[in-house]
Amino acid sequence: MPQTPPPDFFEDSAGGPPGAPPGKEPPSASPQRPATPVSGPFADHVNINPTGFSPLQRTTAEPAIPSPAAPSSTRPPPTPNPRPAVATIPPAVDRANAESLDMAAAGLAEPMIPGPPWLGPRIRRRQIDLHWLFVAVLMLGSGLAFFGWRAAAQAGVAIGVALAFYILGSLLVRLIRRREPVDRPLYALNSALLLGACLPAGESLTLSVIAGGMLGVLIHLVGRSHRIRIHPVAAALLFAWVAPCLTTSHDLRSLELLVQHRPQPAVLRPERVVVGDLQDLAPTNHSQPWWVADDGPKHDALRRHEPATLLVRESRQVLRHDWFLGRMLASGELCRLEEVLLGSIPGRIGATSRALLMLLGLYLMFRRLSYWPMIASAIGAALAVLLILPIPGEPHLTPVAARLVQLPVLAIITFVAYMLLASPLLLLTLILAPSTAPTSHAGRVVYGIILGGVLMMTQWWPAPQAEFLALALAGVLSRPLDGLQRQGLGPG
Repeated sequence: MPQTPPPDFFEDSAGGPPGAPPGKEPPSASPQRPATPVSGPFADHVNINPTGFSPLQRTTAEPAIPSPAAPSSTRPPPTPNPRPAVATIPPAVDRANAESLDMAAAGLAEPMIPGPPWLGPRIRRRQIDLHWLFVAVLMLGSGLAFFGWRAAAQAGVAIGVALAFYILGSLLVRLIRRREPVDRPLYALNSALLLGACLPAGESLTLSVIAGGMLGVLIHLVGRSHRIRIHPVAAALLFAWVAPCLTTSHDLRSLELLVQHRPQPAVLRPERVVVGDLQDLAPTNHSQPWWVADDGPKHDALRRHEPATLLVRESRQVLRHDWFLGRMLASGELCRLEEVLLGSIPGRIGATSRALLMLLGLYLMFRRLSYWPMIASAIGAALAVLLILPIPGEPHLTPVAARLVQLPVLAIITFVAYMLLASPLLLLTLILAPSTAPTSHAGRVVYGIILGGVLMMTQWWPAPQAEFLALALAGVLSRPLDGLQRQGLGPG
């Protein structure tokens, strides 16, 4: 049944239509209605709300209107329609706009990184640091399993010294510059944990103290939020490597320190993981797979060769004779690829398990903290540089590719797999490099090419920390590569 509009909407003060005598109505029963955009057979049954509110609100709140035949003196004055006050919501308002003032004050901008639809487009620094904390803890856990309590003590000293120096540096920043440090304590904790995971297992605590102290200082000077975007872990390890050279004035002594070889590396036995002593070594090298029980004297640790170091040292024989690599694998002198993936080989405390590094790299890519084009370009550049490197010990400059083509296909695949997997390539590209990568897509590709190429060059240099030169050099060039396409990093 059609509703009758209020009388003052179409009647004058006398109660009838304009121009009609008072108290009289025309014979035609249909009163005048305002024009509506609805037409057709259901036009009379649609409650039009020109203000945009729900029809139910108007229907329930419509006041009772007396009959037109009633005297005008008995009619109540027209009252406004009681409608709830609804605030107008602007379209497409992003909740992240509330944080824009804080970002502008910090001089930063949140990243708009395209990614999978199940991930939010904006990432805060606290979320980033929590993901890195998860990665660092898993790496240290694997190191505790294969190198025991001595490795835990070695990493713990570095972590404690790094945090102590970071706190002292933070106090100096507040006193001198009158502001809070750029990097939060959670980022300092992550960097300290990563430093502990990158220390070579079996080294003395002196290296842990020097590297930890330098890391606590360098966090305030270099890194993701500073003008110089060198990874502080790489800078601290490089300084700890070069620091002994600064204490002597003899060039020969400095050269010996630069190319010094580490003590015979080892790994705990399967039955002595976590609780074993890494210094309780077997007298000879273990030639069986790590998981095979040995009937000899029971020691906590086994002497093993580092696959990458051994392969580089014997690369001349490997590339000259097609049977040499097979003999090294058969005798157990060269660790199997299964052991390299598992992590039961000597090396850095939290980076021996290549399978774990791959899983953590995929996790960081899933969380959009790592970028697969950068990793692919780093691996491609490392492979290309490997093929053109000269063979050590050759009288003439003979590239590796010239010798590889003369080997069987299986020998070529095995040699390349060992050089890519057993080297620190995965540690640098999957774990460390993403936190100091450029913010432009093209810059990340160039960053990966520099990192992979320089890293493979340093493999031919028999120095324990030389591979971090690649990460340091790529970090120096990271911020200039931002100009290819800007993309910011959000605050914590």
